[in-house]
Amino acid sequence: MKHLLVFVLLVTALSGCLSLTNNAIDQLMKSVPFPESTHLLYSTNVDNGKIALIIDESGFRTAFYSNRINNWNITGNADAYPKDGFSWTMLNAPYIPIVIFGGVINDDNITAVLVKQRTLSKRANVINLNQGRYWYVLFDNLEQPEMNESDPLKVEAISKSGEVIWKNGVYEDGFFSGRITKQK
Repeated sequence: MKHLLVFVLLVTALSGCLSLTNNAIDQLMKSVPFPESTHLLYSTNVDNGKIALIIDESGFRTAFYSNRINNWNITGNADAYPKDGFSWTMLNAPYIPIVIFGGVINDDNITAVLVKQRTLSKRANVINLNQGRYWYVLFDNLEQPEMNESDPLKVEAISKSGEVIWKNGVYEDGFFSGRITKQK
């Protein structure tokens, strides 16, 4: 009898989690800019919420559901079919706090994505799906430049051999955004 009670409580708890997840995804689909053309590519639980990768008529977007404020925060759109093999978008939501980066990889030579700030650097999660390859990474905050320092934010796509083949940011020779090696 005790085992049956534990089983019933476990099933009830799990169904509540599934319901919350479905409700969160339903809420996302109601809050996107283009609900009729939006397709959910991927979603997973992360610390303090849920991450979702979506695509719509305007491009690719990354969204973060905050458990704290019970709301979705959605990035602007990135190119869903980038000609130079890589795209990215971001959202800075300091009131949560969360910074979301995400994008599309359609160059087979790109195997990793690195997002660098002034003191923080993170390797992105690369997601391989039937629809394509996508990436995302989360930070708690967006670091501001020191006085008289250029913006320290850099997004870099790395090849199988460890070479940076696409980059965006201010480097020693100034601002650069795009592919730095020829696509094969």
